[in-house]
Amino acid sequence: YLPGDADGSGEVLIQDAVYLVNYVLKSGPAPVPLGSGDADCNGEVELSDVVYLINYLFRSGPAPCT
Repeated sequence: YLPGDADGSGEVLIQDAVYLVNYVLKSGPAPVPLGSGDADCNGEVELSDVVYLINYLFRSGPAPCT
């Protein structure tokens, strides 16, 4: 699996951040496997992963799990 690719599309895109928001804040479906939503590699899928993805996608932040 690709870390940060929460929706399983094969790419890390804004849709992955939206997917994680739905999972974390709205009890939406979990990423499969769960580790694909752990963009910051701290062992948990949480709101910090959304922030990490937004920084990566829009602010030239580090890639997921680097």
